[in-house]
Amino acid sequence: MNTKWKKLYFPLFWEVAFIIGTRLWSIYALYLYFLFFLGILVAYQDSFSMRAWLSSLRSGKRFWIPVCLTGAATYLAYQFKLKFPSLLPMVLDVGIIDIRTTGVVDMFLFAVTFMFMAPFAEELFLRAGLISFADKKKMVATTLLSLILNMLLYADGWVGMVSMALLFLPMTLCYVCTRNKYASLTVHLVYGLCYHMPDFLYAVARMSMR
Repeated sequence: MNTKWKKLYFPLFWEVAFIIGTRLWSIYALYLYFLFFLGILVAYQDSFSMRAWLSSLRSGKRFWIPVCLTGAATYLAYQFKLKFPSLLPMVLDVGIIDIRTTGVVDMFLFAVTFMFMAPFAEELFLRAGLISFADKKKMVATTLLSLILNMLLYADGWVGMVSMALLFLPMTLCYVCTRNKYASLTVHLVYGLCYHMPDFLYAVARMSMR
């Protein structure tokens, strides 16, 4: 069996365990996310090369054009994600997993987990580790599976699942079109910083003023 598929045994099991865990013990969602991403990063530590990433960053238009286009598409997808629930009648619960933070330690753990660990773990596992280019059928099937697993990480209701799938679609297509995990990783990392950093800084400022 292909080494790539053998390497998926643990990550897939780990995600199933994570999904069950967040549904049963949602109050501990932050710690479960941290453990999940940590496990994925350990499993895929040999799949990342800082030298290769820096080389991609210096490669010019071939790298930056798809990165910029994906960044713009991700921004539009995020804006639609915000408005999507309001377009539907009688939606009381969007179905996004609630991540609770209490205190300074939790805030810093949240920042590390979602601004840094999540982009690397999701791109190395759900994009580069899962999507296969062996033939068109496998590419389509594994791309859909990638989106499904990605949305299940963050949502437990159908509205939330659709919203998260739309949000991660541009990054997924970026990887499929470029076949360069560092392109989608760059977009994902920038998105994570832009999305979470303002809230993190605001929370830290509030705590420091107490």
